[in-house]
Amino acid sequence: MNYIKIFSLIFCAFILAHCKTTQQASVNKKGKTVAVWVSTADERKKLTQEANVSFGSNTTADASYTITVDANTTYQKWIGAGACTNDGSSWLMYKKLSKESKDDLMKKLFNKSAGIGIDWIRHQMGSGDAAVINGGWWTYNDMPKGQADPELKNFSIEMERDYILPTLKEALKINPKLKIQACPWTPPGWMKTSANDPNPLNHGFIEPKYYNSFANYFVKFVQAYAKEGIPIYGISLQNEPLAAKQHWQACGIPAEVERDLIKNYFVPSFKKNNITSKIYVFDHNWKGGYEYVSTVYKDPEVYKAVSGSMWHHYEGTPDVMTKVHNVWPDKEIWFTEGCATNNWHNPIYLDYKTYRTSFLNFAYNMIQVPRNWCQTMMMYQIAMDPDYGPAVFKNPTNWGMVTINPKDGSILYRPEYYTLGHVSKFVYPDAYRIKSNQYEGDVETLAFKNPDNSMVLVISNRKAEAKNIKIKSGDNTFDYTVPAESMVTFTWAGK
Repeated sequence: MNYIKIFSLIFCAFILAHCKTTQQASVNKKGKTVAVWVSTADERKKLTQEANVSFGSNTTADASYTITVDANTTYQKWIGAGACTNDGSSWLMYKKLSKESKDDLMKKLFNKSAGIGIDWIRHQMGSGDAAVINGGWWTYNDMPKGQADPELKNFSIEMERDYILPTLKEALKINPKLKIQACPWTPPGWMKTSANDPNPLNHGFIEPKYYNSFANYFVKFVQAYAKEGIPIYGISLQNEPLAAKQHWQACGIPAEVERDLIKNYFVPSFKKNNITSKIYVFDHNWKGGYEYVSTVYKDPEVYKAVSGSMWHHYEGTPDVMTKVHNVWPDKEIWFTEGCATNNWHNPIYLDYKTYRTSFLNFAYNMIQVPRNWCQTMMMYQIAMDPDYGPAVFKNPTNWGMVTINPKDGSILYRPEYYTLGHVSKFVYPDAYRIKSNQYEGDVETLAFKNPDNSMVLVISNRKAEAKNIKIKSGDNTFDYTVPAESMVTFTWAGK
């Protein structure tokens, strides 16, 4: 009988200890720390770290919105957020800033601790709309008028040694995992139907007899960059291939031609030369993109060979990317060019020339682009001057994440830097977007689970009044007042 009593006492003690431990674990879980960063359209806060909050806290009297983060429902894998490097941006950074200012800017661009830590670069192959070399108009294989070089004997990247290659090398030194995607704004003029025109680089199409030369132009580029220690992760054939004529560098490549180029020229040339860079299609606006991608994807050999499609936001709406994903779910979707200066789908903010409207424009993009299955987010151009240059045409409207004044070397960090940073600083490559509800046009959200299981929730409030919000993750909640016209990022440890 005494043995039964002793056993009973021991068993009860075990149960009480287990209950106490479980209760303490629950308390600790509810008390988990949440870090908070805030940016506001009135410029009072710019990725400002606020006081931590914790699950189980109540900081508002009444929560009008409940945002539920569900880590068990996952969507696309995240590749990264980034910006475009080109002749003009690199020239401003390397030729118009002191070494100290340039080094500090590069860290604030590519390091997640010191800055926003962008994870990938879209690099212009040759000149684009912001350029300096040769008056802004150049490629890697320019020839005198009337001459051609189908074997690419005169191909060279030597003109990039002064400041373009150093930009990329320094970025890779700061972030060795940086991915570089490259594409031309135009092939060499002698390859084009516009070869005999005064300026062959801003219009025309590729002559069929030079299709093989065009594919080998990329081979030469990837090989030359590899020798410099700069790996090219992926390429697209042409920036904005539906635009055969612009005030800047342009070349039309219809969908049927792109399909033919990939199948019969790019794939064989890459295979022959052991080029492993991924091939992406389209690289143009949402409007008209589904039809273009569909045409290219119709060929099973091309579909197998390419990794995905690339998109810009200047015309159309982001839901076309969801449509593309639903039809071809195994293909990647990249957003490769955007800025705060154009938002045709969001006309209330077309007056973009203030900090506030630029902030609100890009805040919209930062949420809605990834919510439509996009795996990247791109801010077009790292740096421009106060006149939106150096540009190769009059009255440009795009500008960079930072404005560099070449007269005094001053740097102005624009709202795009901070809005992009609300994702790029906290979300790592190979994270997964996870489920979070939103109130579209009111309180908009984006959530990720990082490879280390940490959680990231980004909230955009583009309304003129603050919002009292309850945030729920699992069985735990906390309340927060999201300021008017702001972006807020919350991070906390996962399981």
